[in-house]
Amino acid sequence: MDHKQRRGPIPVKPGQTPKTGALFAAAVEHHAAGRLGDAEQLYRRVLAIDPRHADSLHRIGVMAYQLGQLEVAAGYLKKAVELDRSVAAYHNHLGLVLAGQGRLEEAARAAQEAATLAPAAVDIQVNLGLILMQLGRFEAAAVNCRRAVGLAPDLPDAHANLGAVLHELGRSGEAADCYRRALQLEPDYPEAQTGLGNVLLDLGAPEEAMAHHRRAIELRPGFAAAHYNLGQALRHLGRLDEAAGQFGAAIAAEPGMAVAHTNLAAILRAGGDLAGAEAILRAALGATSADHDVLNDLASTLLAQGQPGEALRTVARALEIRETAGARATFVECVANLDVGASAMGLRPLLLRALRESWARPEGLARVGLALVRQDPAIAASLARAADAWPGPLTGTALYGDAGVTAIAGDELLQTLLCVAPNTDFGFERLLTLARQGLLGDAGGGRIPEDALAFYSALARQCFLNEYVFRSTEDEERRAVALHERLAAELARGEGASPALVLAVACYFPLSSVPLAEQLLERRWPVAVEAVLKQQVVEVREEAELRDAIPRLTPIYDGGSLKVRAQYEESPYPRWLDAGAGEPPQRLVDYMVGKFPLAGLEPPSAGPAPDILIAGCGTGWNALDTARAFKGARTLAIDLSVASLAHALRKTREAGVAGVVYAQADLLEVASLGRDFDLIEAVGVLHHMVDPLAGWRKLLAVLRPGGAMKLGFYSAVARRNLPRLDIGEPTPDAIRDARQVLAGRSDEQAAEAMRSADFYSLSGCRDLLFHVQETRFSLADIDAFLRTEGLRLLGFILPDAVMADYRRRFPQDVAATDLKCWAIYEQENPSVFAAMYQFWVQKGRPAA
Repeated sequence: MDHKQRRGPIPVKPGQTPKTGALFAAAVEHHAAGRLGDAEQLYRRVLAIDPRHADSLHRIGVMAYQLGQLEVAAGYLKKAVELDRSVAAYHNHLGLVLAGQGRLEEAARAAQEAATLAPAAVDIQVNLGLILMQLGRFEAAAVNCRRAVGLAPDLPDAHANLGAVLHELGRSGEAADCYRRALQLEPDYPEAQTGLGNVLLDLGAPEEAMAHHRRAIELRPGFAAAHYNLGQALRHLGRLDEAAGQFGAAIAAEPGMAVAHTNLAAILRAGGDLAGAEAILRAALGATSADHDVLNDLASTLLAQGQPGEALRTVARALEIRETAGARATFVECVANLDVGASAMGLRPLLLRALRESWARPEGLARVGLALVRQDPAIAASLARAADAWPGPLTGTALYGDAGVTAIAGDELLQTLLCVAPNTDFGFERLLTLARQGLLGDAGGGRIPEDALAFYSALARQCFLNEYVFRSTEDEERRAVALHERLAAELARGEGASPALVLAVACYFPLSSVPLAEQLLERRWPVAVEAVLKQQVVEVREEAELRDAIPRLTPIYDGGSLKVRAQYEESPYPRWLDAGAGEPPQRLVDYMVGKFPLAGLEPPSAGPAPDILIAGCGTGWNALDTARAFKGARTLAIDLSVASLAHALRKTREAGVAGVVYAQADLLEVASLGRDFDLIEAVGVLHHMVDPLAGWRKLLAVLRPGGAMKLGFYSAVARRNLPRLDIGEPTPDAIRDARQVLAGRSDEQAAEAMRSADFYSLSGCRDLLFHVQETRFSLADIDAFLRTEGLRLLGFILPDAVMADYRRRFPQDVAATDLKCWAIYEQENPSVFAAMYQFWVQKGRPAA
């Protein structure tokens, strides 16, 4: 918590000479002496004589502000401004009151008006700077704070506020200089002491930082912000018991300090005390009524305790207060863990918003979304008919009932799910496969029902997303090829193809494969068809153009690398649509301390702008998340496959994320880049190398001392039940046939494959079951490598509920980093690492 300007009485200066001069002058004298009751009586006598006396309205508003009566203050100050808009103090004080009410945009407008009227008034420049800082407009705030310093170079507040702004901008060295100047002018300035402490922690001087926080507390006993800041410094050093004590002291001094409650709860959660964390957060709600961050943290805690329904109700309250990225992500996590019953139908509106507004990756909502769709009687009936008739054929009323395709075409949730992520339910796959067959027949006649257009558009987009993984009969393929040729011929003749023909072809082939497909963009189409053209023509063209923009940084010599590159050039993986909104970026060190508070971190190497390497970024799924997660990150993302990199680059530009450079390179040649990094991410990459440990060592060589690595390896235990099929060359047809064989089996191996989301797309299934090169690891393998290389395990990335369960099983492993204990836990819970071992390690510094 950075320094804020000390709050005291607003300076009151005499106004213009009023008609009631003696009364007003006496009122001002009482006000200045702190005799507020006497002052108010006289101001009101003035107003009884002259209701339009703006100065008296202004002074009563100031008095109400000083007494904490913000609503009353705002009313009087607005009246004063309406009567006389030329007085800067009226606008300035109104801005302060509005800021106190949390109405920051209005506050900024009032403060800006004051600064325009009185550009040389220091207090006005300071107030405007503080309001802009609260709005997150730090560059603009810095301008005003510098202006205040220029106007009053001997004013400690001006230097301290500039230091606070520069700290937010990541300019810690300059911020420290500002705070030190403020302390030269006023050594006993507690806000500047604790502000300097925050900056020194960033600069890697935790002991000196804590000395300043302690000095602030000496100067002002019970200074809640200083206790909180000292707690943060202790937390960074892993001294969690002491940190908890300081957060408790902050709460005692200021019971409504929500951030102290949430940090204390985080320490308890890190130690596995979920009940204690819940109690702290509920106490915070008692003190703060309904704080958004407290509610969100409480929802996460309830979810970790296995209470998704209560967690969902709690995060819904947080969303009513403010829709932040964090609360939206918590909502998605709650929904993903929910058992859907009839009562869950009320989820539909929020679920639709979450999918359409990119609250999080849509894949996390697919299971619950499809479960809700199944509750529709018409769709449930069609699913049952498709299952009974499989593999068909079954079309028209035999599939949909008397209402035809319109019986299922109007379900908005189903349409939305089909457009944003591959379907992961084989029952729906059967229904969609038969629906596609029906469209093939309707398209031959050139007509489909108008009210089914959006559904068939969604089906075409789904087929493109899953890379045409659905089965098709020989007759169906022959008819689809004939329609593909017909569309090409109509374009060659300049004829206007029907929407039915375009959508039917798009359900079997990318429209970009049709000669002269670009001509389709020259016509006006229904919105549903436009969406398919954008996906299958425009975006495919963009990626083809971007391939030439991808730099080639290293040669690729290794035989294993060449084989892997060939696979991903043919089958970029994963093909994804939406990365979600993401949470606000934070400093790398704050993330590590928050995520692994018990790991005994060495001071990380990263400064305010960490250098990050994503080794094996694929289609950018993880790279985009990492690049936007950390403030000031300079990210290099490399991969073997140019096709994958082009997809990654397009999606990153689409998301508006800067600071990421994509390039083709082999991580075995990474030393030739001549760079080193604060964070290296290699998730799902090393296990596809002939010698994964050799690749790991190559990456370690370019990791700075104190730097961190995020890694992901396939677990031999988690993948032991995956089927091993020999299909020869993994062509698309061979993979489609293998999927149908597995779907027809009833053994555990087939069920294991079908539980994976990767089973439901062509490239995903190839990656899951038919990869050209795969190594599976045990925790003993990882443990041995960490010991050999002197790496510190920081911890696994797992849901809170899993971490809590592990700590109940192994309470002696406080930091949850004992791989021998984890190996036992995995044997008892074989699916816990089904999505890979994902964990962080830290590289030590050489001994002095």
